[in-house]
Amino acid sequence: MAMLAKAWNECEIGVNASANFWSLIPIFFAAWGAAALIWTMAFGVLGGRSLLLATAMAVLGTFCMYWILMAGWRAPDAYPVSVSACAPDNIPPWWPQWLPL
Repeated sequence: MAMLAKAWNECEIGVNASANFWSLIPIFFAAWGAAALIWTMAFGVLGGRSLLLATAMAVLGTFCMYWILMAGWRAPDAYPVSVSACAPDNIPPWWPQWLPL
């Protein structure tokens, strides 16, 4: 969430971009709850058999959840780019290529 808020702020997504962080707080708590559920389920199902496998599945599940979240809550394509650092696609130059935005 912090990366997405920083990207929105840097690319000036929305009116008063620094205030967009507050719109991400409910999403943060939903993502936190989903990650907690993923870890609880992984260790509940696989924890008795293999802690390494349970940890690997929990990390993989959390990564997939985060990737889907970033793909859905990205910078809008049609939003006018006002900062040259984010042109032409509203993606800051520091954003990792493997993570969709």
